[in-house]
Amino acid sequence: MNITWKCTCYAKVDDGGHIALGSTLVSVFFLICIFVYLLVTTNFIRDVGYITRPLWDRPEEKFTLAPARVVDAIIFSNELDILKVRLRELWDVVDLFVILESNRTFSGNPKPYFFAGNRANRQRFAFAETKLVVGQMTTLTALKPGQNPFDNETEMRRQMNQLSANTAHLRPGDLLLITHVDEIPRKETVAMLRMCNGWPETYHLQMTNYVYSFEFKAETDIWRPKIRRVNDTGQLYFRARSSDQLLMDAGWHCSFCFRNVEDFVFKMQAYSHVDRVTDKQLLIKEEIQIKICAGKDIFDIFLEAFTFRELLWNWQGAHRSYAVADLPRPVIENPVTFKFLLPGGCQRE
Repeated sequence: MNITWKCTCYAKVDDGGHIALGSTLVSVFFLICIFVYLLVTTNFIRDVGYITRPLWDRPEEKFTLAPARVVDAIIFSNELDILKVRLRELWDVVDLFVILESNRTFSGNPKPYFFAGNRANRQRFAFAETKLVVGQMTTLTALKPGQNPFDNETEMRRQMNQLSANTAHLRPGDLLLITHVDEIPRKETVAMLRMCNGWPETYHLQMTNYVYSFEFKAETDIWRPKIRRVNDTGQLYFRARSSDQLLMDAGWHCSFCFRNVEDFVFKMQAYSHVDRVTDKQLLIKEEIQIKICAGKDIFDIFLEAFTFRELLWNWQGAHRSYAVADLPRPVIENPVTFKFLLPGGCQRE
């Protein structure tokens, strides 16, 4: 049914030719009709509401972003280049880097303070001084007959526990990175965990395993690195498994990733697995160089494997990879400086 509205208006014109009151009412009514039409047929009310919102509304109070404080605890020996990659990768997400160095190796041999006591080496890290805490320890001892190098390693971890707690002034809620210097967490991994609550007190960090450089990838992944939310138990820096939670694709482990062959020789005789040096022939630099470019184990043993599948996969050594997209940012951005860490850069100085 159609309904037709009809309006009839009467106007009176005076002697001066002016429109009388009736014509004014017509105009007002006409404007009202237009206004009602706009209200009914358009988004006028909505649009006016949005346009005038600053006059009648106020936003919610802003969220307070309170990222956790992150301390990176680093036991250091002679890994200067990897240390630089690590600091550059984590610089934006770590509040304090605690570096502990000893005047003896885990195997008990005397060594210089490559980082803390060498002015030229320390100068390479001038960019990081504002976030560095450096400790020097003298309590490692020469090994007695039958003594295990892991005793010295345990002692250094104990000292790191004390240095982290006291010098870094750790408090409940802080995050502590417990990794070897060559186990580099992704920047994004730490950034995510420092902004989140509700995750377990300890997360182990699964890391892709490389040897000598990011050219040779081993099948076995690394799981021992971890990040821990500090509580008030006092037990902080220890290496054993302490959680069933493993965060996948959390970083990179680059084992024996040195620029110089001399550094290979040094570490082979310095770290806790010194028993793998079963023959002095293994320390010949020319032989080490050949193995580096071939991805072969420098101790002439099989790569660590816990299944027969891994054992067969690694039978001929680490597998060559030419991918460079998913590598630590400092390596990608400085291909000349870190050429020895990239595919094709196996020749050492």
